[in-house]
Amino acid sequence: MDVKKAIKIAKTYVADIFSDEKIDHLGLEETGFDESKNVWLITIGFARKWNPTKIGGASLPTVVGPNPYENRTFKQVAIDDKSGRVLYVKDRILREAA
Repeated sequence: MDVKKAIKIAKTYVADIFSDEKIDHLGLEETGFDESKNVWLITIGFARKWNPTKIGGASLPTVVGPNPYENRTFKQVAIDDKSGRVLYVKDRILREAA
């Protein structure tokens, strides 16, 4: 499969398994391919409603502020290249570039 298909699978899967949490601002963060295992590694980021950004006491629905990663959750989705099956979803820690 190509990277665009892997991204679509990852986004759809994350949106589905976290649907009861009403996540917001779902987006692609990273892509990679592990040639030794024939597995796509796709990182998807999103915001959760219970951890909004606050400025001046007001909760904002979007991610703003000095650290854009502060209020986002990142998940790495591993997808088998041949079958398109999701193998796992795990936490991915991204750091702000220095």
